[in-house]
Amino acid sequence: MLLRVMLAVPLVALLALAGAVAYPGSAPRQPLASIGDPFKNVDWSGLPPLLQLERARGAPLAYRSYSAPGDVVVIGVHGSSGSSQSLHPLGAALQRAGISVYALDVRGHGASAPKGTLGYRGQLDDDLAALLAAVRKERPNARVGLLGFSSGGGYALHVAGSPLGKAFDFYVLMSPFIGVVDGVYRPGAGWASANVPRIIGLSLLNGAGITAFNELRAISFAIDPKQAGNLTGAYSFALFREFASSDYAKDFTRIGKPAAVLIGSDDELFHAAGLSKAVQSVRPDIPVEIIPNLSHIQMTTDPAGQAAAVRAVARLGNERQALNLR
Repeated sequence: MLLRVMLAVPLVALLALAGAVAYPGSAPRQPLASIGDPFKNVDWSGLPPLLQLERARGAPLAYRSYSAPGDVVVIGVHGSSGSSQSLHPLGAALQRAGISVYALDVRGHGASAPKGTLGYRGQLDDDLAALLAAVRKERPNARVGLLGFSSGGGYALHVAGSPLGKAFDFYVLMSPFIGVVDGVYRPGAGWASANVPRIIGLSLLNGAGITAFNELRAISFAIDPKQAGNLTGAYSFALFREFASSDYAKDFTRIGKPAAVLIGSDDELFHAAGLSKAVQSVRPDIPVEIIPNLSHIQMTTDPAGQAAAVRAVARLGNERQALNLR
């Protein structure tokens, strides 16, 4: 009897794990108007053409260039589901202020194939390092910062806390997704729908060295079906895991270059005051500016949000002293 129980326990655990990985998740959410509506009045006439950076591994990396005469440059990272096009209002505003912008289609988004997933583990960091090298070659005397918005801000935070972070001169995190943190993340916002059982199951499998199922869908977004061709409606587990900070406190602690955080007071995805508290609790020396009366997307489309970004980039782009690592 005892032997049967001992044999049954691993089988039950294996079946539970298989069920978690196979779990289909919830139905797609209705489009979230507050995310799409701010783009309806954007003037797209000046949108730069897509350029391509050839990659040794994987497909070319797509990006757009907003060239300006100054010596301050930022690489811009868009938010979840978007592409370099979604950063156009902000890129144009920075360009008008004399700041050059290289806005990339993050791998899995826009024209950087494969859509919704990655070709291999570590591809996001490899892509960014390659684009940074190209920018440094083109602008050898410039100070180059990394600017990330929303999920792109979370990814920029990951980079800032990694060895790659030392290659940048400064960081601007705009309305960054730092994880499902109590007091910061608004779970009822309705933008993202995560397949939690599958994420847990695949995390366990990856911990055991099994990555064969990482192409399975892990999270979907409340996008307008009419925009499915321009946006990325869902992420595989592979992309979901890498386009984020896995430990916001640790990453903030490791930032060794000038940095700033911006967020709108009316952000519907994150609590602005909660984000400020979370950042200040681990890095009180990194300023968090809350811009009055702005929602999540308005931080990039509204003149007040754009002006805040210009101020932050201009200030940090001229700081020469690196912060001490903790």
